Amino acid sequence: MKVAIDVTPIRTTGEMGGAFQLVVELIKGLGKRYKEDQFILLTAKWNHDYFKSFESLGIRRSCIVTEAVPSPYKVLGNKIIRKLSRLLKINIKFLRRRRLPLLKSQGVDVLFCPMSAVNYKEPGIPTVSLIYDLQHEYYPQFFTEDELAHRKKFYQGICEMADYITCISEFTRQTYIEKLKYPKERAEVIYISIQDRLKPDEQLTSTILNKFGIGNSKYAYFPANFWHHKNHRMLLVAYSIFISKYPDTQLQLVLTGSLLGEEPSFNELIKQMNLEQRVLHLGYVSEEEVSGLMAGAQFLIFPSLFEGFGIPVAEAMGVGTPVLCSNNTSLPEVGGEAAQYFDPRRPEEMATLMYRMTTDVHLRESSTRLGYEQIKKFNNEKMIEQYYRLLKKAAKSKSNKGTFIHGIYEDNWAKRDVGIFVESTKMQLNIIMEIVLPEFVPYRTNKVELVLDDKVKLYSVRAGESLVINETLPQSCTEVSVKFSDDFRPAEIGMNDERELAALINRVYLSELETDKVVQMLHGSKKIEEELTH
Repeated sequence: MKVAIDVTPIRTTGEMGGAFQLVVELIKGLGKRYKEDQFILLTAKWNHDYFKSFESLGIRRSCIVTEAVPSPYKVLGNKIIRKLSRLLKINIKFLRRRRLPLLKSQGVDVLFCPMSAVNYKEPGIPTVSLIYDLQHEYYPQFFTEDELAHRKKFYQGICEMADYITCISEFTRQTYIEKLKYPKERAEVIYISIQDRLKPDEQLTSTILNKFGIGNSKYAYFPANFWHHKNHRMLLVAYSIFISKYPDTQLQLVLTGSLLGEEPSFNELIKQMNLEQRVLHLGYVSEEEVSGLMAGAQFLIFPSLFEGFGIPVAEAMGVGTPVLCSNNTSLPEVGGEAAQYFDPRRPEEMATLMYRMTTDVHLRESSTRLGYEQIKKFNNEKMIEQYYRLLKKAAKSKSNKGTFIHGIYEDNWAKRDVGIFVESTKMQLNIIMEIVLPEFVPYRTNKVELVLDDKVKLYSVRAGESLVINETLPQSCTEVSVKFSDDFRPAEIGMNDERELAALINRVYLSELETDKVVQMLHGSKKIEEELTH
């Protein structure tokens, strides 16, 4: 079996949380255990070097995103060429090699998307997407309107393109099935089981604690980036109440994780609550340091409002550290009977539990013992085997998600190259698209090249006008290419947008040749589809 694994969305700077740790451990496990199969990492310029060490496991890398941002020289060069083209009234045609199917050309049997996004889907190749959570369905207030719209479209797109999904908890699986109507027979649960990588001994733990100046301190530990749903503010309120009610306690609060540029806001919170001498924020620390801090803590405090799984809960139980955590979403599924639960919206309840765990030796001992039992449910070898079995099952199946489109943004702006992939069918189809060139673009016309297999059609659209293309697809056609002769960066004309845009494509749909009945809307609103159908 040949598996392509899309790691292009991964950044290695610490802001990705537990998903990054899971993907790294999973890829390593697959490479070590299944050497008879071939795994190809689809990488990007920003992470290609990071994955170099994986080649020692027989895993290949293929860098498919070569530019993080457009080079200023390239942008300037294109701008000059476009201006010359318009000034001289000639069409400077850029030679672009037709893109070969990335996966098919390498004999890939299945595409695995461990960061959820299905970016490189190809007709006929089954796709598996890993789903972490649908937080926006429960806490839309944590997102801007644009972010919310993006997330809804993003997950709906996964529904349309992924042949199978795997979820990190039963809570996440049920959410996806209920909220997005995904077929339950194609959704599986595979628990995150990576806590075994944290194996600190006493000497290592002592060294790490001394490094941070807490070698002789008692502390509660919370590792999380400063996202809204992690509920840092309520934890600080609870800790302030705890200190106020029990002033003789020596318990400190230690935090790690990225503040995501919110340092001033966080420091102001600490100052307002007079906690400067009691709260220690260490920022982003190494995995080894997390292991020492976790092992040395009196307990893990985890006040999250929403989790798809809750990796730190499993990590704490794995090193014998008691757990206090929220009683919501997936956390009871992970903590079982080992964790002590509180309502994350009630700081007094949180403070009371903190005091109990600090003073009750028997509670700490029983929590540790039950934690060791609970963690047996999350086995790394079993996790890797489950992923492998799912990939194998998907590779043997026929993909039923064969029609989709690349190169059009959510606001209908299209890139210079647009790819439309159509599932093979016995039905004779027309492809219809509406292209609009706004008045304000810095060129008067844009040439459009439509490629249907080996058949090429040429069009042009003028600024301030629209163009409707209606072409019959050859029976064997599975890929339609739309190429524009020109594009621009809105930033060049004073707009806050750095993208390279060619034209607006308001809708693309397939219709049956004989009846004009809409078969599938590839791009456009549901309202448009209903209007066309009726």
